[in-house]
Amino acid sequence: MLCILRVYGKALEEAQVSSELGLTPRNIKHEDGSVRLNYEVAESDDRLLLIEQTKKFVRDHGRKLQNLGAAQGVDEKWLDIAVGFPPTKVALFVRFDQEFVDHVSKAGLAVEVSVYKVSES
Repeated sequence: MLCILRVYGKALEEAQVSSELGLTPRNIKHEDGSVRLNYEVAESDDRLLLIEQTKKFVRDHGRKLQNLGAAQGVDEKWLDIAVGFPPTKVALFVRFDQEFVDHVSKAGLAVEVSVYKVSES
């Protein structure tokens, strides 16, 4: 499982955003005249550990994330939390505690949960 910080903008200043965050993008996507920077935030096979790592990232980078905005050409910024969905399960629940929600909200981030089918092997 993985958590990616996605930063998007039509007039995004790639170098400035990366410099201000102190991070190197995992990849950069150019689409329809806009730019999306993707930064790896956390990775773990354990969903609870992934959330804890993500929470720590947001705590450590919250002020920098909060300050990202129009001056750097940022239109949107969000955390994409990718989780695997085994075929043996009938439902998947991802819960965020109040501390996580508070930190993410303070940082001005949205949250997206991406669910991917995984094989049993």
